[in-house]
Amino acid sequence: MPRFAIGELVELNGVLAKLHGEAIGTVVSVVPHKDGVTALDEYKIKFEDSRQLRLWSFQLTPSGIDQRHVAIDNLNEIRNSNPSSVSRERRH
Repeated sequence: MPRFAIGELVELNGVLAKLHGEAIGTVVSVVPHKDGVTALDEYKIKFEDSRQLRLWSFQLTPSGIDQRHVAIDNLNEIRNSNPSSVSRERRH
C-alpha cells in the first residue's frame, strides 16, 4: 500500500528540499513498485508554480500542513485541465 494518497500534501526531503526551496506539493498520481517495495513507489507531485516532479517515496515526507481541502481543490483543478493526468498510471 502506498505511503501517500492522491490529493495528499507532501514535502521534499533532504537535498531536494534545498534545491526546490522546501516546496510543498500535491500528489497527483501514484505508481506502486512492481515488487511491493514501498520506498520505491513512484509519485507525480504538482507544485503551486505548476512544476511537476516524479519522485520516489523515500524522497518525500508528509506535509506538516493540515489543509487537505487545499489539496482537493488543486486536484480538482488538475482534473478539469487534464483528466488523464490524474488517472492511475500503468504498472511497470
